Amino acid sequence: LGFQRKSYTLISSELKRLVQGLEIPDHVEMILRDPTSKMVYHANGDIDIVKSRSGVEDIYTAGRVLKESFDKAQDEGGVHLRGVRDRLEGLLNLSNSFCDTVADT
Repeated sequence: LGFQRKSYTLISSELKRLVQGLEIPDHVEMILRDPTSKMVYHANGDIDIVKSRSGVEDIYTAGRVLKESFDKAQDEGGVHLRGVRDRLEGLLNLSNSFCDTVADT
């Protein structure tokens, strides 16, 4: 029983480590959920390229953070674990929404 408990404790620790590696900071997730919030618009609705420059950098950085999360999951394994797979599905949905919004902008 003691060996099983230690085994489950190790599995739990490893799962937490893998899932925590897939966490995205809140401020980055906000950008991924609504990248248009970082853009500045002219009165006619067109994007003001000059004033949106720093917003574009923020969007790019948020996209890189998302990609790094996917890369980390691939490199470190654990995708077969339910907790990791569930988090990856959430990130994939966020990724699809992010890409759709950026493409429509």
